[in-house]
Amino acid sequence: MLRYIVFAPLVGAAINWLVGRRLRSEAFIGTVACTTIGISTVIAFLLAFGTNGALSAEVPVLDHLWTWMEVGRFRADFGFAMDRLSGIYTLFVTFVGLLIHVFATGYMHGDTGFY
Repeated sequence: MLRYIVFAPLVGAAINWLVGRRLRSEAFIGTVACTTIGISTVIAFLLAFGTNGALSAEVPVLDHLWTWMEVGRFRADFGFAMDRLSGIYTLFVTFVGLLIHVFATGYMHGDTGFY
């Protein structure tokens, strides 16, 4: 589930880029942006404080995406890991990012460059 912390805002940005600029709807753009950041924040809180969460576990929470290369006994994987320190930073960054999105959506209401 760690991948969704990163990929949810990317999907929201793609939706706003592809669909939002055609609709030119402040409500749609703001809702998509705040919802995708909110999804990242909720997932970060669940992974940090849930059962066997990153903040209470002795081993990091791992999310393996793919094996990049494998040569002999050497293997290089690509994925995400959340330990105690990265869990705290992830919670801070996603929560503050959500607050910034909510504030900016209200602050930019009516501006010509909103979309």
